[in-house]
Amino acid sequence: MKKTTTLATFRCLRMLYRLQPARCVLTKARTTLLVFSACLLTAGIGLGAQVDIYLRAGTTTLTMADGRPVVMWGFAQDSGPLVQDGTVTVPGPSIALGPDAQGLVIHLKNTLPEPVSVVIPGQFAVQGNPERNPDGRARSFTHEAPPGGTADYTWPNVQPGTYVYHSGSHPALQVQMGLYGALTRLSGFGEAYPGVRFEREMTLLWGEVDPDLHDAVAADDYGPDKTVTSTLKYRPQYFLINGVSYTNGLLPTFAGRPGDRILLRLINVGLDYRIPTLNGGYFSLLSEDGSLLPFPRETYTAMLSPLKTMDALFTVSPSDGPQTFALYDRRLGLVNAMAAGAGGMLTHLDVSTPACPVDVSADWIIANFGPGPVYPPGTTGPQDDPDADGVVNLDEYISGTKPADPLSYLRITALSPPDPLAGTVITFGDTAAGRLYNVESCTNLLSGTWDTVHTNIAGFAGAMWLTDARPLVPERFYRIKLACP
Repeated sequence: MKKTTTLATFRCLRMLYRLQPARCVLTKARTTLLVFSACLLTAGIGLGAQVDIYLRAGTTTLTMADGRPVVMWGFAQDSGPLVQDGTVTVPGPSIALGPDAQGLVIHLKNTLPEPVSVVIPGQFAVQGNPERNPDGRARSFTHEAPPGGTADYTWPNVQPGTYVYHSGSHPALQVQMGLYGALTRLSGFGEAYPGVRFEREMTLLWGEVDPDLHDAVAADDYGPDKTVTSTLKYRPQYFLINGVSYTNGLLPTFAGRPGDRILLRLINVGLDYRIPTLNGGYFSLLSEDGSLLPFPRETYTAMLSPLKTMDALFTVSPSDGPQTFALYDRRLGLVNAMAAGAGGMLTHLDVSTPACPVDVSADWIIANFGPGPVYPPGTTGPQDDPDADGVVNLDEYISGTKPADPLSYLRITALSPPDPLAGTVITFGDTAAGRLYNVESCTNLLSGTWDTVHTNIAGFAGAMWLTDARPLVPERFYRIKLACP
């Protein structure tokens, strides 16, 4: 192939992938792209990007494990400033930033009946003056979005780690009502902090609910001279992990395979301290509030004060085989009000080796093609390709790409200009969280063997790039492999 402009070469290589995807399938792994020559593409990577997030504070209702509805306040993430297409959830949407995301701007729209703001403890921002009530008491740590109004919040240099974002207005009430969520930033792809690698990650927000307080807020009966005047008599009855109380029959959560380094991101969003405890295993505490500890500490428990975050690495030896571990609150937040049976702050972590899917799930079909019940022929079967991008539904399901979008499939999108000092940067997408990616290379497509450049790199939603720092050769080819699952 003669070297032409970047655009023409790029189109030609994409066509090569689309014409011959069947050659890429391997046992228990799927190679989702044919090879690219490192000397062909000249597109680079833009670093230090600003990320804009559009949050909306609103009302929702959670049904507790015993069937009681509780009015909550929460955040939704909208796609832009002029739409309200997100769903209000508790916890709020997780904000996951890649290693290139230097600045963060949260654009907040408030649909609640009182002022709301956003703060991120541990991250530097120009907060402005606190807002005060008419009697002079501080109401907010920063400027606010009034009812029906908006406000912008900027963090110019977000540091790697695990953090909690929450309302900085009347936090004793508004955090309890549900105005919180998780913020994470990677040091590098597959790295939580410099030199701290992981293959899988789980974010666990520990919180509790006092339904009497929520009922008073919903009835406008909270505040001075009203039935409930403060949170001093706060008595939670429901105890949640990620907004859900445990009930008998709740299935374990897949945490990773034996041998994987599983990153547990622990966040306390309650008004009381909690003690996450791993039954039958140990984890290594790495950080507190986004700051690495001088020495990791091996333990099976950790104490989380309100709004505190901790990161821990948990690994099961391959020789020990598949196991299931209970993770629970040692302070015994293990009830669902008066409901019988186990409940509250309890979840089970499944460490196993699941089989590769052979069909797509019903939930995936609904999420991507709507609720049905009847779909056009050739749309939802595992070997169907409704967007005609050369990738069938089963491969889109496994890779986490969008089956109705012809531009959403896993491929190498750019190779940086070869740099004798920095090496070659391989950019690929669309990528997804919860997957593992391998980068391989060779110097001869006909007789050469493939060398591993990177192995089992934890996925990130959107796009990823990894560097091949080896000395340059006249020609080198790359491919991306997606581990299954």
